Amino acid sequence: MLHELLILSSKKTLPSRIDLSPYNDGTTRIQRFSDLCSLLIHLLSNIHYTLIYDYNTNTVEKIRTNDLETELNFSITLYIDPEFKSSRMSNDSIVSFLKFRFKHLNLIMLENDSIHNKNKLATLEKHISTRLRRMHTWCIYDSQIDSDLDSMFYRYSKEFPKENEIARYTNFTAQIIDFNPLVIGLSKPNDQYYIDAVNKWDFNAFEFNIDDLLHIGYLILKDYFVQNEESQNRLRSFLFFTRDNYRIGNPFHNFRHAIDVLQASYYFLKVLNESSNYKISHFDAFTLLLSSLGHDIGHPGVTNAFMSNLESPLTKEFPTSILENYHFLKFQKILIPFLEKMFADGLLAVDGFKSLKDLNRLNDLMYSTIIATDMAKHNEFVSKIKLLEDEFDNFSLLASILIKCADISNVCRPLNTSCKWGLSLGEEFKQIAQLEKYNKSEIKDLSLLDDEHIKNPFDKLIKNIDANEGVKLVNSLSKNQMFFINVFAKSFFTKVSQSIPQLNFLYTHLHDNSLYWESVES
Repeated sequence: MLHELLILSSKKTLPSRIDLSPYNDGTTRIQRFSDLCSLLIHLLSNIHYTLIYDYNTNTVEKIRTNDLETELNFSITLYIDPEFKSSRMSNDSIVSFLKFRFKHLNLIMLENDSIHNKNKLATLEKHISTRLRRMHTWCIYDSQIDSDLDSMFYRYSKEFPKENEIARYTNFTAQIIDFNPLVIGLSKPNDQYYIDAVNKWDFNAFEFNIDDLLHIGYLILKDYFVQNEESQNRLRSFLFFTRDNYRIGNPFHNFRHAIDVLQASYYFLKVLNESSNYKISHFDAFTLLLSSLGHDIGHPGVTNAFMSNLESPLTKEFPTSILENYHFLKFQKILIPFLEKMFADGLLAVDGFKSLKDLNRLNDLMYSTIIATDMAKHNEFVSKIKLLEDEFDNFSLLASILIKCADISNVCRPLNTSCKWGLSLGEEFKQIAQLEKYNKSEIKDLSLLDDEHIKNPFDKLIKNIDANEGVKLVNSLSKNQMFFINVFAKSFFTKVSQSIPQLNFLYTHLHDNSLYWESVES
């Protein structure tokens, strides 16, 4: 396993007190930073890079991943020189801040005890060296590793910051970092291209890379904030933080899915505002869009059923809607301090947001909206759709129906886009099946968690596979699509089109896609 050692020190040479013995086997890349700002830029840009071992030079190099969205599979150790001084916060506060803001990077803080450092590296390698090991680690609770690793239980850790610290940390990076230059991978020539894309139902999230997706989120949300440089930078900082808390390695439940659902909700609001009797306030629309953005944050790539079978401690905390409750709480920790500060500084431009008490109203609506995405509640909402024919001011119900439409709208996108989502979901289910095999085994053979069991079977990226090729590559694709359509989507979108005729295009696309999948099956 490769390692990266980051040193925060104002000295031009490595501090003599550092014990580098755990990192002297040629698998470590070392980089020094003389100030906190440059270290933060490095960590914020981490999503674009990975480590490789160069056999020609026998060194570890950092390279751009470009379109390959790879999950962090190397360790990052940080050493802060005790003599380093920052005018912004103490060294102890820097450590606490970095562990909170960059928890997704599994930061290890280098200590003077070399044996302890070696043990930490060994523990980290055991838990994150393969995709399946990472997934398993996210879902379990181990008090000995939870303070270091990005598990779902960090908020229960003694190291989890207090509310006032969270507020300070959430806004800190935006104060010292210009985020616009960090959006380095935009693939389209200008904003108008992205604006045109989000205003059409044939939006294809696979056309865009992770920086494109972040910028799309920015363009959708920016009108809810004062239009100045400070506000725009804080919004980008918030979106970076949100993106970092999605698992980039998830085939389906990732930041791409979040932006896809955000765009769908945005499009539904646009259509309904143009030609319907629904009373959708600026405040309500803003809340739905935020809920869409954060509805799957921190998703571990497994299901509620998997969490229950694993007897995850979260099942005791949340007997129902395990993941949905988790997503809400995780997003809340990021969103609320951001909105509080934006409101306090006069940078919110949301009609109806008059005081901090309105945060409670937003929070309550966001909770019910995110919980509605639990598919165990699907039939409950199918039975409520007809109520929307008369209850034009019941936005709580409308928001729940709209986010459900957006969340499962992948089967209603144009065929080739829908196929890509189907392939992605199939890959995620394959990973869950392998994890279940490991969990059910009497002897916990770690080789069952090797990456070879879940290798992508395609010789190209999913974004480059159309429906005709997809059904040849995955024999069960059409069957899987029709199962979901028949069990969940058909009755739901039929009733939506009847009660909200402005959204009839969803059923039309679903019907057309069904004809294709059925023709393949026959």
